[in-house]
Amino acid sequence: MKPLLDTYADRLSHTLEAEHSRRGQAPRDDHPMADVIFFDLDGTLVDHRSAVLETIGQIVQAAPNATAPPEELVTLWWTLEARHMREYLAGQCSFAEHHRRRLRSFLPMLGEPVPTSPGLLDAWIAERYLTVFEES
Repeated sequence: MKPLLDTYADRLSHTLEAEHSRRGQAPRDDHPMADVIFFDLDGTLVDHRSAVLETIGQIVQAAPNATAPPEELVTLWWTLEARHMREYLAGQCSFAEHHRRRLRSFLPMLGEPVPTSPGLLDAWIAERYLTVFEES
């Protein structure tokens, strides 16, 4: 299976291609198009829900300054994921920004400071979330 970070990069690449197309710009040649796209509508290829539960569970258990019990933080993550995914799907933000928005709401409840830099928020997702998610 392709590592999740590569999949994330592919999504970003396709998002950029779509934005170029929307603006009437020629697509870039350095990002090849996918030959096949798989849709996992029922979780048979990737058990997303279980992987998220395990990932957030590990992150929450390692948070000594959390402001709520672990169960509430996991529920909060799901709520934020749904809210910000709807915003992304509605074209209100980029895929990367939907992750950042989630973190801006979640990190204070985790008892962690919220980075002001988009790059630091992206690094949190890559280093703390995706690495655990890929192992799940």
